[in-house]
Amino acid sequence: MHLLVEQHVSMGIVVSINWKCDFEIIIRT
Repeated sequence: MHLLVEQHVSMGIVVSINWKCDFEIIIRT
């Protein structure tokens, strides 16, 4: 259970980083 929670949190961090990069690309163009 704990491992699943850690995996979910790390995935959320990766998704938010990818979203931030996409957002910055949209702003620049």
